[in-house]
Amino acid sequence: MSGYLINAEEVNMTIEVFKQMETDDESTTKTINRLPDDPSFVYDIFIPREYTINPFPLRWPVSKNTRIMVGAIDSPFYDKFREKSEVICFDTFWLFESARELVVDEYVGGNDDLKFLFTTMINRSKFHRRILMKELDDFGLLNDNISRYSFLNPCTSINTDVIWNGETEQKFLPSQEWISDGYNHEQPYFEWNVPIELKQSVFQIIAETGYEEADGSRTPTFVTEKTWTALLLGIPFVVVGNVGFHKDLYDRFGIEMYDEIIDYEFDSITLTSLRIHTLVRQVHRLKNQNLKELRNKVAKKAKKNQIIVHKLISSGDGIPNIETEMGTSNWDFVVEGGQDRIKKGGFLPQNKMEFLPKSLWYRDTPTKPKKKAGIVKNRNGKKI
Repeated sequence: MSGYLINAEEVNMTIEVFKQMETDDESTTKTINRLPDDPSFVYDIFIPREYTINPFPLRWPVSKNTRIMVGAIDSPFYDKFREKSEVICFDTFWLFESARELVVDEYVGGNDDLKFLFTTMINRSKFHRRILMKELDDFGLLNDNISRYSFLNPCTSINTDVIWNGETEQKFLPSQEWISDGYNHEQPYFEWNVPIELKQSVFQIIAETGYEEADGSRTPTFVTEKTWTALLLGIPFVVVGNVGFHKDLYDRFGIEMYDEIIDYEFDSITLTSLRIHTLVRQVHRLKNQNLKELRNKVAKKAKKNQIIVHKLISSGDGIPNIETEMGTSNWDFVVEGGQDRIKKGGFLPQNKMEFLPKSLWYRDTPTKPKKKAGIVKNRNGKKI
């Protein structure tokens, strides 16, 4: 609970209620449902590592203001939250976190000879990810001569079988095994250690976090470390995520898609299973083509996208212009760590920074203009 409320110790509540919230709550929803009314207090509920508070809280506290920060691109999905609070979209949070955390020694030093058409890595089993793996299997694309796919560290494991985090509703695929004893999906081996297989593949198939809700409604586009890692390293990619993911990525950040080899008609298909099937059919069309020729078709665009995300970090794009009563934020260290990594050269070859204006070469602090406390602007510059 203390991770969600910046000034939890100042909330006027009994010791009994506070202890109950600390020990019993497992979700932000439960926390919000229990917050006491306090017309003089500003509740800051900051969850930039997530895209939603789910399920929608049954009760919202009476307060001076309630501010909710999420890590997704702004969308109508948050309209119901705006009826109860201010909504702040820190949609580049995972970009800064990725730039801060990535371990690339093995990736940079490894052999970059092309061996695979694509690589895909999945840790947590989710509905859209199981559909993806089944489609890849049905099209015969889970083959050592075509792809590298793994749920253990592909840098050290020779086992390329599909491994899921055990779930009661899952079904075995022909190439599937149960997850090995002792594997910790909370801290997967490959979370920040980038496998060399990504460099040895034409592109990466990324199974993102966002997808449709059970009622068919669209979730917001939530760009996590899965996608930002590929962009930071200049790896071509295609995403299995929510409807319109690639369009949102272009509209918001200017990230261009690799339409030289992939037809993105699938991006606008509403039905999850059909959208994934249409994408995998595109991948299947490439399986007998020359890997080097495919890579050459997308290499220039991959570099262009890599430069874009380095600029996003250096310029401080997306960092919320807000202040808390404590005078600092619990995401400053993430921003500063990411920007420090980039100012030292980032992930570009030879640590070159010539593509950036000299004014952005060496910044010791995040680029956050000082604003009056409580004033928040969206990406169009309008107050929310």
